[in-house]
Amino acid sequence: MTLQEIFKSLEKSKYEIDTESRLARVGLKKEQKIAPILEKYHWLYDLPTLDFVKRNYQKETNANRKEQLRLLFFGLTEFFLYRKVGVIDDRICTFFNKAEVEVDGEKIAFHNLRPLIGKTADFDKRERLQEANYKILRKANQNYLLMFKSILKSTKNDLGFVDYIDLYQKKKAIDYSQFQNLVLKINSQLQNLYHKKMGKFVEQYLGRPWQNLKSCHVGYLLLLNRFDRYFPKEKLIPVLEDSMKSLGFDVKRQKNIKIDTAERPGKNPRAVCYNAKVPQEVHLIIKPVGGFYDFTAFFHEAGHAQHYAHVKPTLPFAWRYLDPSHALPELFSFLFESLTRNPLWLNKYFGLSRKTADQVAYESEMANLYMLIRYLAKFSYEYQLFSSGDLSVGPQLYAKTLTKFTNFIYDPIAYLDDLDDGFYSADYLRAWIGHSQLVAFFEKKFGGNWFEKKEVGEWLKKIWELGSQFDLEEVLEKNQIGKAFDINPLVSRFKKILD
Repeated sequence: MTLQEIFKSLEKSKYEIDTESRLARVGLKKEQKIAPILEKYHWLYDLPTLDFVKRNYQKETNANRKEQLRLLFFGLTEFFLYRKVGVIDDRICTFFNKAEVEVDGEKIAFHNLRPLIGKTADFDKRERLQEANYKILRKANQNYLLMFKSILKSTKNDLGFVDYIDLYQKKKAIDYSQFQNLVLKINSQLQNLYHKKMGKFVEQYLGRPWQNLKSCHVGYLLLLNRFDRYFPKEKLIPVLEDSMKSLGFDVKRQKNIKIDTAERPGKNPRAVCYNAKVPQEVHLIIKPVGGFYDFTAFFHEAGHAQHYAHVKPTLPFAWRYLDPSHALPELFSFLFESLTRNPLWLNKYFGLSRKTADQVAYESEMANLYMLIRYLAKFSYEYQLFSSGDLSVGPQLYAKTLTKFTNFIYDPIAYLDDLDDGFYSADYLRAWIGHSQLVAFFEKKFGGNWFEKKEVGEWLKKIWELGSQFDLEEVLEKNQIGKAFDINPLVSRFKKILD
């Protein structure tokens, strides 16, 4: 066994795992079978291999090589944990792919429930659909619980970390106790604005006071269905192509980006990007349902696709695949998603009048504010949960925290389904902070129509080519865009646009 063999085997196994996951997700396979792949490479995801990599990492003196080995160690660590629960994860994925419920005499596939809730105008039916969704989650929770218990036990007993928080603090080089304080600070600075605007928004579009409303009504409220006629799904690809062309990216010639917009019955409608082979094979996937949200989700994932498609193919494996965190990749997703909230972009690519474009932009920014508040709540819940070391407190802690932050009622049943691995919620929040700094930088340098400037595209390509050599805060500071964890641009941007 050599380090070179480990890197090559990890690349091969990751490709096989990504492909299996993708095929199950897009409806080309009903049953996901990742566990056999993990067993095929069992020697790779085992303690002797981890110990071998760790020893080499500790004695390495070259800074670049040392960081690559550090990322390799943590990448293998996560796959080691995944191997422990691969069978359970396959079971959960397959269960969801096959699950159906009956609502008002109609059979509905599980993956179609959430989009349907967002599209349903009938207030009471939305609640019936949500109850049907919870009925399926109740059945999944036993397996979810087995999976998370196994991960927490193995993190401590097999890998020797103090706990789950310790693992990800070391992997992502961040202090989550300090980040929790930052999260609470952002929340406190935006709650007045959030309550002031959301209360009026709810009464205007739901016709009810903002009291004791279940979370299912948020989807209908903030998917902006009232503007759907302006955003037909047939425009998804043409608008993406035209938008990217303005930045200097020719989507039609980007053969390494495989776009899948097929509407297969078993396809998960949530948009996603798979970086199967970086940069040679990147999959950009969506099951469009029609309307504004399709463009928001599609452009978010297109940010990932462009990022991975532009990584230099000559970079070592670690710089192409092993991100220190998800914060930097999410920065570019946030950047492209934010185009859908830019009135100048809406006018240019959809021909909306300035008045309509401003209204769409304002209301989509309301949705963005809600999502920020929700992710502040998610991280706070996850941090408290894993600090407690007791998963049994999860249901009530989840419902209490999400409800307190958002003022919509969240059900305890979703406490594990709504939990992202590895504190991904914190990476999202870091991207939110960085995005506000980056957009302010572009607007100052190029104006509100920065998305039409090829200089912006060239700047992005220079960052993308470097792969994962630097994390988000390093990129911001190295390029004199902003200071790490400076929340002022984020808070002031929301206040400027919404207040």
